[in-house]
Amino acid sequence: TGFIIFAGTTRPLEDVIYDQFKYIFSLEGPISETSKEKLHELERQVARVKDAGLSPNTPSQELPLNIPAAYWLDVKGYRPQEVARGMTRPILILQGGRDSQVTSEDFQGWKNALSSRKQVAFKLYPKLTHLFVESDRKSTPAEYEIPGHVAAIVVEDIATWVKQQ
Repeated sequence: TGFIIFAGTTRPLEDVIYDQFKYIFSLEGPISETSKEKLHELERQVARVKDAGLSPNTPSQELPLNIPAAYWLDVKGYRPQEVARGMTRPILILQGGRDSQVTSEDFQGWKNALSSRKQVAFKLYPKLTHLFVESDRKSTPAEYEIPGHVAAIVVEDIATWVKQQ
């Protein structure tokens, strides 16, 4: 037995959230002044999460997505790639090349942490989205509303990997 990671992030969650909003705001061309203001506010909230003074009493309005401080304190410093580095079981890491949420930066984070391990396999699917659905369109939040199926190659690769374990 082992582990399969689908589009797993290796960056701190607050950074992922900021990058996602920045990407979404850029989809319609130059970022508007209103969106820039929202990004600046989110940037302040991200800095608050990273601040050593973050405490359970920090108001959620000061934090990304109004998520309570207790949550941010719980995930602060969590690095899944470091946890995985300490595991001895086989790992299959899958990444869609068109994923605008969990990006190639995250995929590279997994590679940097685990490429020296023999029982770790990495699969990048250039035309697949965050949901592992094939698409030639630019990745947008609206794509989640389009019915689709996980690409057959992903299912085949998983089956092959499982049989090899």
